[in-house]
Amino acid sequence: MGISVICKKCGAENDDNARYCSQCGSKLPVRGKQRINAKNSVKTKFVINSQLIVVIAFIIALIIVLLILQDNRNILESRLIGAGAQTDHEHQASISPGAMEEIQRLKNKLSENEHDVETLISLGNSYFDLGRYDEAVGYYNHALEHDIQNANVLIDMGVAYYNLGQSDQAVLLMEKALEIEPGHQQGLYNLGIVNYNDKKNEKAVFYWNKLIELYPDSRETQNARNLIKQIRNEQ
Repeated sequence: MGISVICKKCGAENDDNARYCSQCGSKLPVRGKQRINAKNSVKTKFVINSQLIVVIAFIIALIIVLLILQDNRNILESRLIGAGAQTDHEHQASISPGAMEEIQRLKNKLSENEHDVETLISLGNSYFDLGRYDEAVGYYNHALEHDIQNANVLIDMGVAYYNLGQSDQAVLLMEKALEIEPGHQQGLYNLGIVNYNDKKNEKAVFYWNKLIELYPDSRETQNARNLIKQIRNEQ
């Protein structure tokens, strides 16, 4: 059954296709235009929905890019790792209220034997953990006077110098540590970091590749792999 068209003038019902009222002859509304308008409304809704999908997709892509950039930023902010002392990032959370008491205890012990290498190193590590790198360097230096071949102390003193802004001295000490112990894990990683931060990417990759070869499953190796990838992406 066809849809009736009601004449607005006399109220008579007319066939759907009628253009003029059969009763009063008045011009009837064109049903085709209503259908066209209905189609246009659907089309408009479709366009709006499509635009909404594009906007949502753009927001999701932007979030992913920001996450990737944050991850790269975290990689670029990788810190040096001490062989005996903790990293600058880690020590802040682990300093106990009695840290200075422990330092005083070590100093008392050292007063009994000023050549006690183990106590000198412990004092250096304690000051390192407090972020007092200049004092840490002093005790490490004294320890090396009695144990010049201690690669761990050389690495830690190199990290302390690096945190004091003296990267050249840091490299010198770390390279000396690797001469004594060529496969020193922290030494290889740290030398890569120092060279990377000094824009010496080839040297950084050289040390990191050695690290990857010797310690394929270590945390330092994972960081090194990510940094090498970052360097290649930049190139």
